[in-house]
Amino acid sequence: MKNILKILTLFLILGIVFQGCTDLESSKREAKHKATSDKAVQRVGETNYGFVDIPSDWKKFKDIDISTPIIQYSDKEGKSIITLNMWEKKGQDTKTVASSLFKKIESEGAENVKGATVKIGDNEALQVYGVYPKDGVMIVMWIFEKDDGYIHYVSVEGSKDEIMEIVERTEKSFSLEK
Repeated sequence: MKNILKILTLFLILGIVFQGCTDLESSKREAKHKATSDKAVQRVGETNYGFVDIPSDWKKFKDIDISTPIIQYSDKEGKSIITLNMWEKKGQDTKTVASSLFKKIESEGAENVKGATVKIGDNEALQVYGVYPKDGVMIVMWIFEKDDGYIHYVSVEGSKDEIMEIVERTEKSFSLEK
């Protein structure tokens, strides 16, 4: 009987210790979520390209490898980037574009490349995403079309550890209107 009481007491103590650990982890997650949701943001974009909320310390960015007009912003280190683009349909559709992007990032070495249908703002979009393991970078792209005659493209890229916050903010805040 004494052994049963000792075992029960031990389980009770371990339960309290583990509950404290769980509460601590939960508190850390809540604090991180509050910190990220309380960060100052700026609304950026242009007519036809769309508008999105990004951290206020992000700056305009120019990818030297891209000659077509696009809108890009990045964090201070240039590691996290958001891109807004659009082009006339000219016989293209979103499925063809998404398939092409899927194949492109796969050929560039991205792994775990996947596709999905999701919402970005009020728009149903095809999403393509993958991870470049060599760099630890993930890219998430949304492609959708509206009745305006354009295919719209939004992408975010950044470290696997930090990108989900950017993805969530982008999906919630994106709009074709300011």
